[in-house]
Amino acid sequence: MIMKFYLIAAAITILLSSCLKQSIPDAMLGTSKHTKITATLSYEINGTLINVSVDDADNPTSNFHTLECVKSNSYYYLYAITDFGEFTFDFFTDSLKVGSYSYPINSGGIYVTDFHGPNYVYYPTDKMNFNVTTYEGGHISGIFSGVLTPKPNDIWGAASSVTIKNGSFKNVPIIY
Repeated sequence: MIMKFYLIAAAITILLSSCLKQSIPDAMLGTSKHTKITATLSYEINGTLINVSVDDADNPTSNFHTLECVKSNSYYYLYAITDFGEFTFDFFTDSLKVGSYSYPINSGGIYVTDFHGPNYVYYPTDKMNFNVTTYEGGHISGIFSGVLTPKPNDIWGAASSVTIKNGSFKNVPIIY
């Protein structure tokens, strides 16, 4: 009878210990082996500095679509929510790699940002260039710049009057 008790106790101990993903001391201290990766995006648009930072970019709860690069059917798009609205860039490729990406000239109006109203690559003098410098562990980093045209109240504004410079992004997670 005592031997049966010890066998059951040992079986329960082994079963419970194999189910735990954290050690008991780590769980009690609230620590985890999960490494938090901070994702950032920053740029200057017409003299205004924009910064987005997500402390735990790989955690969907903390990120909640604040800063990410999403794989769509045939392309990728980088998306960020800033204090001045949204920012987006479409990588027209189905296999994102380290390299340069830009919008084609005369693309017919590709939306980029909501800075004081919607801004597009529209006129031949407009451009948006992204350079992915690293792609590691499901994250991309790099630099970007652009010249855009505003479209407030559904009327095209002055051509190429919105300038984005000193753009950088780091550790932006790729969502498949």
